[in-house]
Amino acid sequence: MAKTPLKKAGPETSAKRVSKRDVDDEGPDIGSAGKSKADLFDETKPNEGFGIPQGAYECLIVGAELKREEGTEKESIEMTYEVINHRDDELNGKTVKAWYNLFDKDGTPAKGGGFWKRDSAVIGYECKYADLEETLEQLVADQVEVAVTVKINGQFTNIYLNGLINN
Repeated sequence: MAKTPLKKAGPETSAKRVSKRDVDDEGPDIGSAGKSKADLFDETKPNEGFGIPQGAYECLIVGAELKREEGTEKESIEMTYEVINHRDDELNGKTVKAWYNLFDKDGTPAKGGGFWKRDSAVIGYECKYADLEETLEQLVADQVEVAVTVKINGQFTNIYLNGLINN
């Protein structure tokens, strides 16, 4: 069966390959407003890294949690930052997440532990492992405001903690 070549996508056209599925069936209904998987996929917007463009942001720490993967030794810290004080009001209130992998599935220390120690020292919340969960809770309770940089590299979005906001 010969494949139909893709057309170059542009403002007036979109790339499409015609297949037997396009002719015979639009795909199974998966129950989302009666739309097929094909329709839902076609309507999906490209990943824009949490919907926030690259750049520097002032953020409030609104989440800080130690996560443990069930059945393994894997542990990581999940940080959630909410954009505040941005000149573009549409970005205020949006959140970005950063993860620090502390231990791999087998309990081996991961690189994220060193990054967490660096970043927690920058904002004045360094701690021992035994105090980690309490320290993470305190970060949220203290409503810590930080400067972060968002960088998008292909499919990955990286969040860099730059320090405290001087109020």
